[in-house]
Amino acid sequence: MTWDKEGVAECAFVTRAFYLGRAVDQLQMHLRGRKGHRIETACFDGQGNEVAPVGVCPAYETGSEWPTFAIVKPAVDNTHVDMSPYGQTVFADAVDAIQAVDLAFDAMISEVDNGKMRVFLSDVMFDQEEDGKGRKVSIPFGRQDCTVFRKVMLTEGTIQEFAPALRTDAQAKALRTTLQMLGDLCGFGISYFDFDGAGRVKTATEVSSDNSALMRNIRRHE
Repeated sequence: MTWDKEGVAECAFVTRAFYLGRAVDQLQMHLRGRKGHRIETACFDGQGNEVAPVGVCPAYETGSEWPTFAIVKPAVDNTHVDMSPYGQTVFADAVDAIQAVDLAFDAMISEVDNGKMRVFLSDVMFDQEEDGKGRKVSIPFGRQDCTVFRKVMLTEGTIQEFAPALRTDAQAKALRTTLQMLGDLCGFGISYFDFDGAGRVKTATEVSSDNSALMRNIRRHE
């Protein structure tokens, strides 16, 4: 896009600023001219009228042949906006994998929480009190307690335990699989977010030594 006879606008930014307590739109243009790059700034109020705030330089000659800005983006094709000069994050195409990691993690925590031992006690194990209407009611161990339950109208089997088998190994395997999938979709390699057999997260040195996919991806971005 051309801007007057002396320069070509390489980039323009519109930001919101405040002057005398009122919001103004600030247009800043980076121009390439015969004498190098310069920056021009113009401000407009809510009605589109140009204003000149005190302290704002309308034009500044940088004296440099190089631009004062650069668009740094990953070496990833923008799959969301066609023909866009801007890139996208390496996580943009891995949103489903991130959701899968969250789901697998929640499932593992729920497995541990729901797999707690339950104890069923007979009515004879509970103290009783009157409810104000002359009836005897059992006093619970705690209304927030979810591990002790009362067996109503039963005296046999005073104490009965129930401990469901945990599936933590399967849940941990599912979590590890989703982490590997996330690393692969981001271009980091399947071992980037993975944890080893000891259950610890690998260090950066360990990852770079055995993750050639990550190193190739780094060189491509560079």
